[in-house]
Amino acid sequence: MNVIAELNGRPVVDLRVNLRRGATPSRFEALLPVCEVAAGDTVTLRAGDGAGARIWRQFIVESVEQRDGLTLVRGADARAAWSRRPVHAHINVPTGDGTAFEPASTDNGEPLTLQAAIGRLFFAAGVAVSSALAANGPSPHGLALAGVPLNVALERTLAAVGLTFTIGDDGGVEIAPADQAAATPDAARLVEKHEHQSDIAPAEIIGGAPLELRRISGWQTVICGDGSDQRPQGEFFDLGEMLAAWGVPPTKARRACLSDGGFEQLLPSTGARYNPRLAALRELKNSKLKTQN
Repeated sequence: MNVIAELNGRPVVDLRVNLRRGATPSRFEALLPVCEVAAGDTVTLRAGDGAGARIWRQFIVESVEQRDGLTLVRGADARAAWSRRPVHAHINVPTGDGTAFEPASTDNGEPLTLQAAIGRLFFAAGVAVSSALAANGPSPHGLALAGVPLNVALERTLAAVGLTFTIGDDGGVEIAPADQAAATPDAARLVEKHEHQSDIAPAEIIGGAPLELRRISGWQTVICGDGSDQRPQGEFFDLGEMLAAWGVPPTKARRACLSDGGFEQLLPSTGARYNPRLAALRELKNSKLKTQN
């Protein structure tokens, strides 16, 4: 399976993406031959395995360094910048007699709604909040957030009403129930690829629409079944065991794969499964050639 990864359209040698929900930012690390980005740039990452692709547009470059003739780019989403923006706000804290809330969203002292409370947080931190952000839920109460970083303040405000958040692939804030189980892997299945030592901790899939990460630690050569009751077509079986069942010596099979043909002589032409077995051997050779190319 070939994994193709790109940063701003340039091929990437090694890519790691850590997706998080809550206050902790998602991060990426990309290694590529040539890179013209600088700290502060917003980048577009793309990765696909032939069955699907996924694009991330939420990341901002934090550092760029040269390593062994390659360029190492690290970045994070907006939560990294929010961690440096303190909030000075009280959300629905009752006044002395408990009859009103200060500050309030209305003149009669009614508590802030969740949407208004989040708007107050972003305003207090001097950060623009998207008008498309939909914060539906019960009103949070009794939050004193003076000096708390924006990312932590948002997490606490949402946690007070049983919610949490993440930064989506498009860079927008996405709110979901805090106890929501991690989503099942989406169609963009990727192989986790390690060619260089990484400083990022092992990948965690927390919230959002995660990738299915698979680390390849070994190979097993398989071949399609021949249509018999024990080995139906459409399923795969160990190549060595299959050749033994067909009475084909492995050395002769390897010799036939290296030549332009020869599979016809490996199998008894009168066998009931001659055609599907011959087709399976030819498909195996073709798949190996594609992998090498």
